[in-house]
Amino acid sequence: MRLKNFLLALIFFASISISFVIVAPFLILAFGITMQRNKAIVVGSAFFKTLLPILGIHPIVEGKHNIPKGRNFVLLSNHQSFLDIGVLLHEVHPIAFLAKKELFRIPIFGFVLRFIGSLPIDRADRRANVHIAERMAINIKKGFNYCVYPEGTRSTTGELLPFKNGIFRIIQKSPVAVLPVTIYGTGEILPKKGFKLFPKRPRIIIHPLIETEQIEKWNLDEFKSAVRHRIQLGLDMAKEL
Repeated sequence: MRLKNFLLALIFFASISISFVIVAPFLILAFGITMQRNKAIVVGSAFFKTLLPILGIHPIVEGKHNIPKGRNFVLLSNHQSFLDIGVLLHEVHPIAFLAKKELFRIPIFGFVLRFIGSLPIDRADRRANVHIAERMAINIKKGFNYCVYPEGTRSTTGELLPFKNGIFRIIQKSPVAVLPVTIYGTGEILPKKGFKLFPKRPRIIIHPLIETEQIEKWNLDEFKSAVRHRIQLGLDMAKEL
């Protein structure tokens, strides 16, 4: 059984590595010429829709009707596993990411992140992020949605970690609707520690959209608390099932 879990993890990471090294450059060349970056993200979504079932991972999705159509938003989710990216792309697209700057230094992977409109966050120097709000606002007008993990890192216990202020300040400077999402179970499937993958059914709970009119009424702490409450509510519901 342990060997099986190791091999499944190997297949998962090998498939992603091969897709970035071999497939992604061709897709970027093809879609980059016509500036159809959203289509490149849709291809990424199709990739995970194919890969996850092969590995025995079949996400259970609740509230998919809450994903707005024809509107842009920032998706705020809890973070349990590296698998979270694949699970979200499996159901919600197109989305780019606000991610720690270190990820952008990884060869090819960093290039792909930039290509799809992702932006680097410097967690150690807030002053380095002063232009992120402006750049994100520009990209949103181009049709991009963003996914951000306000905890800033993966939770090893599945419990919510404290939220960072950064993304909430950014959204308040350039108001955009927020889509809170709860992810449950991915930390058990692909734990942060160890190199094993356990086939299970993660649960994704997509909460109702928080409109900009409401966000503008809140101060920073109220905004954080409102989003955290929704995500925590989803975790509590998932634990009872």
